Amino acid sequence: MRKRKFFSGVFRSAFLFFALLAFLPCKGEEKHVFEKDFSEQLPGVIPPFRKAGIRRTSDGAKVLYQAPSGVMFQVQCGNASMKILSDDPSSGENPKIMEKLFAQFRDTLKKNSAGTAGKNARAETVFSRPLSLPALAMKNVRGVWRKFRVLSDKGKDVLHADCFIAFYRGNFFRIEFLSPPGRSGSAGDLPEKLFRRITSSVCALLYSGEKIRVAEHLKTLVLRDFEKLMKDPLHAVEEARALTSFVDRSPLVFVRVDDGDFVWHQSLAKGTPKEQTYAFLLLSSFMAGNAVSQIRTGICSDRREDGLLAMKKVYALLKKEDKLLSIPELEK
Repeated sequence: MRKRKFFSGVFRSAFLFFALLAFLPCKGEEKHVFEKDFSEQLPGVIPPFRKAGIRRTSDGAKVLYQAPSGVMFQVQCGNASMKILSDDPSSGENPKIMEKLFAQFRDTLKKNSAGTAGKNARAETVFSRPLSLPALAMKNVRGVWRKFRVLSDKGKDVLHADCFIAFYRGNFFRIEFLSPPGRSGSAGDLPEKLFRRITSSVCALLYSGEKIRVAEHLKTLVLRDFEKLMKDPLHAVEEARALTSFVDRSPLVFVRVDDGDFVWHQSLAKGTPKEQTYAFLLLSSFMAGNAVSQIRTGICSDRREDGLLAMKKVYALLKKEDKLLSIPELEK
């Protein structure tokens, strides 16, 4: 199905040019060196958005994502002191810092829109509401979501922007959305469902690394099912289902699977019933191996290499039973 275009080529080009300007840092800001850089950790795709670039600015790395419709968003992480990222958990939410960050974003929108919207352009708040999102290790991220709009000197809507700011372990986390006004019948509003999905995806990647405590009975069940899957996968389909369900539902572990991962899986999952079982067992073993490693270390943090090791072990066992099974990517 073809994706519907939201605006004409001319309007879209003008909007994208202006939107990119809105992401540029203001001149004269002091340069800071960041202790950590999360930009490379963010996925290449958060449907329907794709990573369009990384901009390193005076207040940290900013990652730009863009959708085919022209809607875009940007992710930024920094310290509440605006200097470096920190692991210090003692620094919590700071309303004054949050207001400063919102004011900075609003002022940047206004300054960068002057050339398009006129010298008397203004940026005003449309709404402000608290937003709590599930993170990892049984924690919630509480932040504030505000929508802004830029009005030209003639009072015409030029740009809509959403900004979500939250704090975590002394660091601030900011997502900035830009969307064209009036093209979707709702004054450019971004659906809350989409906003939550994108924010949750980004939070999950950035907010890993928490210590976890798994109840002993649950830990015993998970390890027992995983051991059976590693020894005899073809007779551990039910155990694989239980492990997959645990990974999908539990906030204690986080397993990341990107769109570009395991390109062979889609065709295998559409094959014969036997091939479908192979596809399920292989993906389940990756998820389980990843999660079990987190449980054993007591840290909620994506353990991709351990997941791949488990997947390759199950693949080798399946191949012993079926000599025709061949997945070159798993034989490297």
